[in-house]
Amino acid sequence: MGKVLKARSPLRPLLRDRTTEYRISAMKTVYLDTAWIRHSLHNTLFSHPPSGYQFLTQTPRWEKTSRFMWEAGRSSPIIRNVIIRRVPVNLYKSYFERYRKIPEGTDLTYCSSRVSFRKESWVVDFEAVSQLAGSYFRHFERHKKTIEKLLKSECCKKILPPTEAAKNSLLQNLDFEGYEHKLEVIPWVTSKKSFAKEFADDRETVKLLFVGSSNIAGQFVVKGGAGGDRNVYPAQEEISLFRVGH
Repeated sequence: MGKVLKARSPLRPLLRDRTTEYRISAMKTVYLDTAWIRHSLHNTLFSHPPSGYQFLTQTPRWEKTSRFMWEAGRSSPIIRNVIIRRVPVNLYKSYFERYRKIPEGTDLTYCSSRVSFRKESWVVDFEAVSQLAGSYFRHFERHKKTIEKLLKSECCKKILPPTEAAKNSLLQNLDFEGYEHKLEVIPWVTSKKSFAKEFADDRETVKLLFVGSSNIAGQFVVKGGAGGDRNVYPAQEEISLFRVGH
């Protein structure tokens, strides 16, 4: 088993004080299980976990191989055009890891862009339901019944798409009637950044900058941009939005 990475900052004060050991044992442990490389937004789970929770992840040899394959796939036409185009890599990776042991004492597995074939309690997030199969929608079409069965299973406790668009991608492509209670949209967040620039308190116009992915053009709506202004700013404020690469 590879090295276990723990969120250090929330636990360090507890580890110094033996009188608070009972507080550590009372914490819920969540294992983050990603399809390939970890999304940068998931780093917030380690640096600022919810109260009463700690997040773990692993870096075994297979994860190092996953990172190599991911980076090679972006640069190698053979891997990109032969393997990734033909194989539902995310689903296959989940299947091959069905016997992989997770850290002892884990209360819940948090799957990101993948499903779990293990007999354990897990939740899942995705930007589009087709990611649970692979990089191409045809992979999802071929294996959608398997994915649907896993998402409806007792082991899958919650489905947490970050946007309404991600939620609709499931509802429009799977028969999920009677299981809507499992779905809950929870937008991804990050910690507040400190900016040197000062803004006037009486300013009436708020300008937002959307910077999209260089790999996938656009994606403003899919990334939740359509509802961001309503969620973050009061309705009476005027929103001026600039998009880069959209």
